[in-house]
Amino acid sequence: MERLTTTSNKGGVALTFDLDITCNKSETTKILKLAEKLKEYEDFEEIFRSKMTDAACEFLKDKEEFARWLDRNKWIAKKCDEYARAEEQKKLLKLPCALGDWV
Repeated sequence: MERLTTTSNKGGVALTFDLDITCNKSETTKILKLAEKLKEYEDFEEIFRSKMTDAACEFLKDKEEFARWLDRNKWIAKKCDEYARAEEQKKLLKLPCALGDWV
């Protein structure tokens, strides 16, 4: 996600887009508080993503392996969902023996 806030030279919050609105002092104060909350959220998101990625990469050694692990788990979740739906619709056939067995 693209950041909408930055830290200004004076230590406050600067928005990365222009607001073309006319408002009174109380509304300006509310907008500044909103911008500060947005900056806190964006800072938290960056820290959370970096920490989670670092922890996951430490666990799985590198980002490519982590990506493969995520893709594999997505595939497993998708297959489990497909099997659950097939079973609900009575379309899942459970054989009494393995394929290739002599009966």
